[in-house]
This record gives sequence, C-alpha cells and structure tokens, in this order.
Amino acid sequence: MHHQYPLAAVQLVAILAMPAAATPPDGANKEYFKPLCTTIRWAEGTVEISNDAESIDEDYDAIQELNMSLADGQWREKWANPPKTTPAKEVPKEPEPADDVTSELKKNWVKAAAAAKTTALVNANLKKAGLDKASKQQLRAAQAEIQRLAAAAFALRQQYTAESQQNQVYSIGKIKQQINKAVYGQDTKPASGPNQPAAMSTPSSNGRATQCDTAADGSKIRSIAGLALCLCAESDDDTDSTAIGLPCGTPTAQKPDWPNGQGAIATQYDKLAKYCGKGAKITLTPTEALKTTNTILNNFKFDDSKAYYGTFVATACDGSQAKGACYSTTKATAANPEGVKKLPWLEPLIELASMLAAHSEKLATTKQHRRALAHLKATAYNLGRTSANIQPESSGTSGASAAPQQTSPAAADCTTFTTNTTCTADNNCKWDSTTETTGNHCKPKAGTENPAAGTGETTKEGAASEGKKCSEKKSEGECKDGCK
Repeated sequence: MHHQYPLAAVQLVAILAMPAAATPPDGANKEYFKPLCTTIRWAEGTVEISNDAESIDEDYDAIQELNMSLADGQWREKWANPPKTTPAKEVPKEPEPADDVTSELKKNWVKAAAAAKTTALVNANLKKAGLDKASKQQLRAAQAEIQRLAAAAFALRQQYTAESQQNQVYSIGKIKQQINKAVYGQDTKPASGPNQPAAMSTPSSNGRATQCDTAADGSKIRSIAGLALCLCAESDDDTDSTAIGLPCGTPTAQKPDWPNGQGAIATQYDKLAKYCGKGAKITLTPTEALKTTNTILNNFKFDDSKAYYGTFVATACDGSQAKGACYSTTKATAANPEGVKKLPWLEPLIELASMLAAHSEKLATTKQHRRALAHLKATAYNLGRTSANIQPESSGTSGASAAPQQTSPAAADCTTFTTNTTCTADNNCKWDSTTETTGNHCKPKAGTENPAAGTGETTKEGAASEGKKCSEKKSEGECKDGCK
C-alpha cells in the first residue's frame, strides 16, 4: 500500500480548428519525443534505484541485549526458555484480543535472552559497555539507565513500524515491470521486441491515421513504442501531400517508417531504441520519473472533442505536412483533461512516479530512525566510560562477579536454573540428577561455590561465626535459632 503523489496539473491548450503551423518543419515532434525517448531508454537499459534501506534491527537488538544482560538471572532464564504451550484437544474458547505491544515486547525479550543466555555472553555484553569492572552499586545505576534507553528504543521502533506501513520499498523487478507496461504494453519485454496486440493493434500499409487518430478508448495505441511510431515515422497516408521530414529529429539511419504489419513494429521501433540508447545503465530517481511524466502530461493539447499529442495540423494524424504527425484520443477533452491519465501507456508511468516517491520516502524514514537508534546504542555502550556515577570504583570488589543477581548474572546463582539445559558449565553450574531434567538439581561446580549468589550454603567464615554465636548461649532457653 502506498500514497498517490499528485502530479502537476494537465496543461489546457485549446487548439480547436487552428493549425499548429502552415507547414510543420522537419523535426516538428522533437520536443514531444524527448520524454518518450527517456522512457524507452529506461526500458532498453539497466535500471537501478536507491535501495540503502539498512535494517534498524542491529542497533535495536544490541540495546535490548545489554538490557537483558543487566537483568535478573531468573528473568533471563524465563525468556531464554519460554514455556511451550500444548494445544488443547477440545475446541478452544474465543481468544481475547492480543495486546500487540506486549506481544512485541515478549518477542524482543526472547531474542535478547538468547544473546545473553550464558555467563560468557553476559560478560561480553557488559565489557562492550565498559561495565565489566563495575561495582554492584555502579551496575544498579547502569541498569536503571539502560532500562530507560531500552524503553526509548522500543518506542522508536514502534513509531518506525507504524510509519513503514504507509510506504514500502519496491524491488527493481516491480519498478521495471511498470516501465515495461508503459513502453511495451506488457509486464515483460518481448524477446523479439514490441508487437501486436500489446503495443498496438494490427497496423497496415495504409492505416496510420486509423491507428493514431481518434482512438476512443486508447486501445489502438497501447504502448509508448506504438505512440513513438505515430510521432516519428517518416511516411504518410495522404498521396496528395508530403510527409513531415524526420519528425522526431533522429538521424536518417534511425528514422523509422510506418510499420506495414506485425513483424515491422519491432523493426521500426528498434531504430528509435538505438537512437534513445540501448543498454545504458540508469539510476532512476523519483524526481526524474515525476519530471518525465509531467512533461508528457503537459505536452497534451485539447479541443472540445479530443486530446492530442504531437504536431497536429488538421483533420487527422496521418504523418503528412497537411494534417500532422500525432496521436489523438477522444478519451479526454478540454472539459475533461484528466482522461489522458487513464490511457494504457500513460497510467503505468503515473503509477511508476508514485511508487518511486513512496520508495524514497520509506528510505528517508529508515535513515532517520536508524540515526536515532545509533545514538541510543552509542549512549548505552559508552555508559561505563562516560557517566561519572557508573565509573569503576578504585577499591572494593568489582566486576560482574560481584554484581547483585538483579543487575548482573556473571556470578551465577545456580538455583535459578531449573532445567538441565540451562544448568551448564558456562554458568559454573552442574546438574546433579541423572534422571530428572527439571527441578532443583542445579548446583555450583566444585570450587566455584559463591554464597552471595544464593546457593543456600554458607562460607567457612560464616559457619565459624555461627558456631561462636551458639557457644555463647548459656542455657537451654537461649540455645535456639539454629543452635543445638
């Protein structure tokens, strides 16, 4: 789905019965042919469009991964191993409407938790942010700031998603398809060149006026290839008059004649294609597409019964100096100039300009949000180096291993891991059951016990203190609270 971008108003020039000139000069259609030649060059060349819509995901994910690395260990494990629901056999009840924001957040948490699943990954994320040697107090302060940045990143991503739905990035294939529709009258370029009936209805040796003049529904000339022959062929139907010489200003060698049958359409068109430039490499911009389309629109002239494109003198577009080399249609008039926008060869060009404008707007939106997210990421990952209250302390225990569980899991609390797949050596933990895969079976590896991590054990110093406390009890009534 994309916007329709307004094109310039069709110029209204009433020509009525007045001739364009007493005798049209050679090259009379040169200016009319220029924008058509541009579209032929697009069709016959290699078209490129700007497509630097880099993903915003990389910076966004990095912020969320750091946020998850500073989170509580149980919170990380929950999203690293989200519960799998088993579909009920009975017919389920009508589900409640989904909360899109919550659903999106959950997806983010699962993805971030996967990137912070082990102690090694967490420590690596903290090191990137300069927080690997931070104290417990510093990590708490960092956690609050990172949470704020993560929330800002999520809001920015939601805004980007909403705006992106209004426009889309088009593939070069879709763009080329529109060009082909306009120039050849079909989605793909014919192997042997433009042909009937896609480009034009059956031409004949004495049918130029029939083909190019008074096409009520535009069905006779269905492509720019056919239109170009109406304007540029040096021949006429009128034996009493002289044809306009080199109507489109092409060299004699690239001057087409009016085709006298099916095979001749491609042969005569190819002369113009060579003149316009075959095989050129083109970077097509919205500005060029819009300018070309508007030039064509504003080249139309109108009277009370028809719209004309090219040099019209009188009566019919037969290629002669007496009548003119042109194209006319009753599909539009001075009272209804908008009718030309529905011609089968012009409508695809208008759509092309709209598509390229939408494409360009999407890229601009992407760049804007990408810059904003890059700034948030830079702030987050420089937090340990730039913020005074996050700087590592000069003394005391530091580093991720000293962090409280709610801010850093580097000192893993093995009791938080309740599955044998998360209770791993990476977390300095060991699963002590050979039969169970879930439950309270995750214990610290030998030599890694850390009472501060919540293993439920006490230090030797703690045990000695406890013994001393009990030895001071003088009576049976005082010997309680863990004493024997």
